[in-house]
Amino acid sequence: MTLPTSMQYSLYLPRVLLGWLASGSDQPYLEIDGTLVFSDISGFTALTERLAEKGKEGAEEVTTVLNGAFTELLNASALEGGDLIKFGGDALLLLFSGEGHAARAAVAAFDMRDALEDYQESRSPTPLTMSVGLASGPVQLFIAGDTSREVIVAGPTATTLTEMEGTAESGDILLAPSTAELIDDFALGDEKGGGVLLEDAPDADEPDDDEEFGEAPDVDLGDYVSSRLRKHLSLGFNEGEHRFANIAFVKVEGFDSYLEANGSNVAQADLDAVVKQVQAAADHYAVTFLQTDISADGVKMMLASGVPERADRDRERMLRTLDRVTSVESPFEIHVGAAHGSVFAGDLGARTRRVYTVMGDTVNLAARLASAAEARQVLVTEEFDDVHIFETTPLEPVDLKGKSKPVIPYLLGGPLEADDAAAQTDLLPLIGRDEELTTLTNLVEEAAEGSGSIVTVVGAAGTGKTRLLQEVRDRAADAQVVVANCEPYESNTAFFALGQLVRNALNVHREDEDPAGRLTEILIGADPELAPWVPLVARVAGISMDPTPEVEALDAKFQETKTAEVIGAAMAATLEGTVIAFIDGAQWIDDASQSLLDHLVPTISAEPWVVVASSRVAPEDESAQTLNLEPLDAESSTALAVAALGDQALPAPVIDAIVSRSGGNPFFLLELVGSASEGDGQLPTSVEAAVAARIDHLQVRDRRLLGYAAVLGQQFSLDLMADALPDASVDDTDAWQRLAEFLETSLGGKVRFRQPIVRDVAYEGLPFERRRQLHEAIGEALERRARKRPERFAELLSLHFDLAGVFSKAWEYSVMAAERARRKYANVDAAELYRRALDAEDSMEGEAPPTERAQVAEALGDVTEVAGLYGKAEEAFLEAQRIFGEAGV
Repeated sequence: MTLPTSMQYSLYLPRVLLGWLASGSDQPYLEIDGTLVFSDISGFTALTERLAEKGKEGAEEVTTVLNGAFTELLNASALEGGDLIKFGGDALLLLFSGEGHAARAAVAAFDMRDALEDYQESRSPTPLTMSVGLASGPVQLFIAGDTSREVIVAGPTATTLTEMEGTAESGDILLAPSTAELIDDFALGDEKGGGVLLEDAPDADEPDDDEEFGEAPDVDLGDYVSSRLRKHLSLGFNEGEHRFANIAFVKVEGFDSYLEANGSNVAQADLDAVVKQVQAAADHYAVTFLQTDISADGVKMMLASGVPERADRDRERMLRTLDRVTSVESPFEIHVGAAHGSVFAGDLGARTRRVYTVMGDTVNLAARLASAAEARQVLVTEEFDDVHIFETTPLEPVDLKGKSKPVIPYLLGGPLEADDAAAQTDLLPLIGRDEELTTLTNLVEEAAEGSGSIVTVVGAAGTGKTRLLQEVRDRAADAQVVVANCEPYESNTAFFALGQLVRNALNVHREDEDPAGRLTEILIGADPELAPWVPLVARVAGISMDPTPEVEALDAKFQETKTAEVIGAAMAATLEGTVIAFIDGAQWIDDASQSLLDHLVPTISAEPWVVVASSRVAPEDESAQTLNLEPLDAESSTALAVAALGDQALPAPVIDAIVSRSGGNPFFLLELVGSASEGDGQLPTSVEAAVAARIDHLQVRDRRLLGYAAVLGQQFSLDLMADALPDASVDDTDAWQRLAEFLETSLGGKVRFRQPIVRDVAYEGLPFERRRQLHEAIGEALERRARKRPERFAELLSLHFDLAGVFSKAWEYSVMAAERARRKYANVDAAELYRRALDAEDSMEGEAPPTERAQVAEALGDVTEVAGLYGKAEEAFLEAQRIFGEAGV
C-alpha cells in the first residue's frame, strides 16, 4: 500500500510536532509539562566495534539487531503514550505528557528494559542491556532551520536528562529528583549520582488515546523532513544499503545559560540562526543535513555526504562545509568532528513510526571526535588527510569512548593554495595518450604562431584528463599558464570559472588590500581607453566596484558583448607570449562564464592563446573542437600498472585481472594496483565512491534493477532474470535505455556490464541478506531450467547457492562442476570448485559422509598437483589424510 506523501512524511515526525502544527500556532517555541526518557542500548557500541571488523556485513548485522530492538522498545513505550522525538543510532529520546506522565514514563522504561532483555536472549548475538535516564519538568521545544524545520529539545530539563543517562550504568533506570517526586515511593530505590534508581514499576493510569485522533496539520510536512531525504522517504520503506560516507557532528554548547539570561524568544531566534547557517553551508556543498539530536547544554546536528546519494568529491564537500560551519555567527560554542568510512543507511522502526538513520562505527567515531574537539575546532579522521584542499595536522592519539584503541585525530586547518594542493601528487609517466598529447601540443605550437583555439578534452571520471593537461603544461615550459577550476557547488555562481581566469591572468586577487584600485591601475596602464569600462571586468572578476557613467548608460543587451570586448582587449594588452588557459571540470561551468567564453572566441582565435577545457560531457555546440579520451587498451593499461608498481611486483595473472576489472580507466587501474600491492582484496573506497556517484544519479527503481543485474553476473540473459526475479521489470524498455551507460543489451536478449567494476560496486551496495535471497532465487530458476541435466549449469548453480548460503546444494553442485572441469583438464577451475565444495561442507557441519569429503580433498590434491600448485596440493592431501583418519578408514 502506498500512503499519500504527507502521511508518509508523518511517519518520520513526532506526534508533538504534528499536534503543534495542527493547532495553527506560528510560535516557534513550545513548553510542555512532561517527562523525557533517554534510553541508551548498552553493549551496542562494543557490538558495533566488534562487527566493524566484518566490514559491511558487520554494519548490516548491527542494524538488523538494532532494528529488532528498536521496534520492541518503541512498542513498549507506545503502550504508555510515549512519543519518539529523536533516535540517535543506539539511543531513543521519548516524551510523555498529559496526566500522570512521570508514572507512565517510568512504567515504559521498566517495560522497555524487560523487552530488551527478552529480545537479546532470543535474537541478539551479544548481550544487550539498557541504561535509562528520566527527567520531568518544563520540556522546552524549539523549531529551527529553513531548508528543513527541525524540532530541537534543549534547555535545563534536557540537560538534566543527559546527566541522568550518563550517570546510569548498564541496567539502571535513573530518575532525576523532578521525576522521583512524582513516582510512588514503593517503586523507588537507592540514590545514585544526584538521581534515584527505579526499583519497580509504579502504578500508572492508561494514556489518553483520544489524542491520537486530532486533526491533521494543514501544512506541508515535507518542510519538517531533511530536504535531501524527501525524495527517498516519499517512496515508502527504504531497504537498507551499504555506503561509504562522511559523517559529521556539529555540537552547539552554552545554550542553557543563554536561555536563562535572554529568554525563550531570543534563545530560539539565535539557535534558529545557527541552524540556518549550518544548513546553508551544507546545502551549498550538497551535503545532507540529516537531523538534530539532544545534547547536554545545547544540541548536536548530524551531517552526511554520500548519504542518501553520493556525488563527486564527497569528502571535499564535507570539509568545505565544516570549514564554513566553524565561521558561523553564534553566541554559542561550536565543536565539530567528522569521520569517513562504511555505514549502513536505511529505515528503522515499526510501520507506524520510523526513522531514517545511518549506522556503523563511522557514526560513533564522528560523534566522539565532536565531543573531543575544542570550540571552533574541527577534528577529522585520517581518511580526510589526502583530500589536499585544507591543511590537516595529526594530533596526539586520544582515547575515545567505545574505541578499544587510541584514535589519531587530524585538526582541520586553513585552505591550501592551488599549487600546494597540486604538489601533493606524484605523477607517473603519461601512458597510452600519445595521439591526444600530440594534438594538444600542435595546438600550443599553432597558438605560438598567432592562431589561437579552444578545445574540450572529453572523458569520463578517471580517464586522465587532468593528467594529460599537466603533461601539456610541462612540455610548454615557456608558455604562460592560467587556470580555472569549475566546482559542482558553484555551477550557479555567475562568472565563478571565468572570474578565476581573469584574476589569474591579470594577477589581481580579491584578497589584495585594494583589489578594485589594483585592477584599475593594471587596465589603465595597459590601455587608458579601458578606464570607463573597468567595472565590467570587475564584475566578472568578482571585485566590488561602483559603475562608471559609461557602464550605467550601456544598454543591457550590449553589456555581454562589451564585457567580452573589454576583457579581450585587457588580456591582449597585459599578457605576453603564448598563453595556455586550462578550465578544469568544465561540465560544471556556470552559464555566465560559458556565454562570455563563447563571446571571446573571435579574440582567442586571433591571439597566441589556447584554451583547453576538460569535461565529462561533450559541449552542446556540435561544431566545437573536442578531443575524446577513450579507455586505455590492455597493453597501455598493463604498462601503467607496471609503472605504478615500481620496484614491487605482482604475478602476471593478477595484473591481467586488474587490467580487465579497471575497464581501461587509469584512475580505477591505479587504485586497484595500490590495493592489490597492499594485499587487500577489497574494492578501494575511492573507486567505489567514484562509480557509486554515477550510479546514484539513477532513479531509485533503476538503481534497484542495476543491483539485480549485478547479482546475476557480468553477463546474463533477460529471460533468466524474468524467471528468477519477477519483480525486476524486465519488460521496461525505457529502464534499460536509462541504464545504457552501464549495461549493453543485445538483440538476442543478452545483457552485460560495460565495465566489470560497475557490476562490483552495484553488487557491493546491496544488503547481504538481500543478496542471499536473490542468489537463492536465481539458483532455483537455474534448477528449473536444468530439469534433469543440472550438470549443464553446475558451475553457476555452485556459485549462486554458495553465495545464497544454501550450503547443501553448494556442496552438491560444486563437486559436480569440479568433476566436469577436471574431465576437460581445466585443473585450476576444478581446484577452485573442489575448494568451494569443502568450504560449503564445513558450513554444513559434517552432513556429507566423511568418505565423500576425503575423496573431494584428495581430488583437490590431484588437480592442484597437476596444475603445479604443489603447496596447495600438499595441504589438500594432508586434509584428505586427516578426514580418512577421523573416519577410521
